[in-house]
Parts: sequence; structure tokens; C-alpha cells
Amino acid sequence: MKRSIAAVIFVAAFALTLPSSSRGQAPAPGRGAGLGAPANAPPPRSVTPGPYTVHVESYPTLATHTAYHPEALQSFGPSKRLPIVAWGNGACARNGSAFATFLTQIASHGYLAIAIGPKDGDPRGASPAPVIDDRLLVDAIDWAARENGDRGSRFYNKLDTARIAVMGQSCGGLQALAVSGDPRVTTTVVMNSGAFPPGASSLALLQSDHAERHVVELVRPHLEQLVAGQALEHGAQLAPGVRVGGEP
Repeated sequence: MKRSIAAVIFVAAFALTLPSSSRGQAPAPGRGAGLGAPANAPPPRSVTPGPYTVHVESYPTLATHTAYHPEALQSFGPSKRLPIVAWGNGACARNGSAFATFLTQIASHGYLAIAIGPKDGDPRGASPAPVIDDRLLVDAIDWAARENGDRGSRFYNKLDTARIAVMGQSCGGLQALAVSGDPRVTTTVVMNSGAFPPGASSLALLQSDHAERHVVELVRPHLEQLVAGQALEHGAQLAPGVRVGGEP
């Protein structure tokens, strides 16, 4: 399948500053304070939502994830389909509500966004165990494809399986890169992420090594055009041994 991505957003040395309203739900008082915006952060920027009211649910057929989509699915069909977004959370957390504000905004514009983790996860975004599993993003894509072909599903013939994005923040960005070689994936978006150097002891190192196999193929043709809205000079280093416009 030809990849029709306009750009791959690879944000490593260049931090992507999102308003706190786009980062997900605020931590509960007295809990997870380190996950919130710093005291000197500018106020959140108001973003107008899309035209669709959003429904959020962890479906029994994919209870390990949380789906965000327009409530009025009757508005969609063969002539107007929902593109699919599979989302990986920061810290590879299994909490489908960790980035609820951000994913609701996406879904309000006519997308099916599927986050790793059940809807009623830890409000701090914490994972129940430090386990990283790239396959969870693929599970989301597989589920959406099955639902689109199931006559008994509310999503039957309403999803655009030719337009699938994998996205993630921090560790979730590594998850997105790691599965970006799936031929069904047409867009990869990585936020506040990167790749770990050889010898790093992070739990995400295995993902990092796997992801770098796809970085050159995906990033080099596009990153010179766009990096989170900022131009990156030709030859800037992305990760150890990987440069834009140069040989790895």
C-alpha cells in the first residue's frame, strides 16, 4: 500500500508544547502532581471542537482499549467514513482516559480514535505494571478492521481502513514507531519522543531498537518539510546514527 502521509512528526530534540487541555485529564488532587503542567506554564489555549458530539466507550470486544468516536454514527457510511487513529499513551500507560481531552478533540472532527487501556483506568495515567507491548496498537487496528466488516457491528462499513494512523506521546511514540511498518498504517505521528542510545537500560529500549528500523524509511522524505510546525535544518540528527538527508 502506498503511504499517503503528509509528514511524520518526530519530536525528540524539539519538544512539542501542547496546552494542558490537550495532554489529557488533570491528575486528581494530591495525586500524580508531577504529571500536571508546571506552575509557570501559560494558560491552556482554547480549541474549538469539531462538529460531532463524541461517545467514549471500552467495548466488550476490545475491553483493553478505549474508543472515541462521533456519537451519531448514522451520519457515516460508504461515502463518508471515519479514519482510524490508534493511540499510545505516555509512559506506555494502559489508561484509555489519560489523554481524553486530546482524543475527544480528534474524534469530534470525524475520526475513530482508539487508546490503549480501559476507559476507567488510573486517573494519574499509571500503568498497572511496567510492561511495554507494541502489539496493543496493532490490536486496535485489527479490531477496527473486523468491526468495519461485521454486519452486526455499529461500525459496519463506516470506517476508512485505507486511512490509518498510529500516534503516541513519549513511550507511546516509540510504540507508534515500532508498528509503523504495518502495511495498513498510512500515517505515523510521534510526540515528545525519540530513540534510546545503545546500552540504555530503559524498558522501552527494545521498542527503540525495533522502531529505528523504520525511522529512516518513514522520516527522511518528510521531516525536512515539517517537524511539529518547525523547519529542521538539513542534516540535523534525529537519533544516534540517524540523520535527515544523510546516510544512517
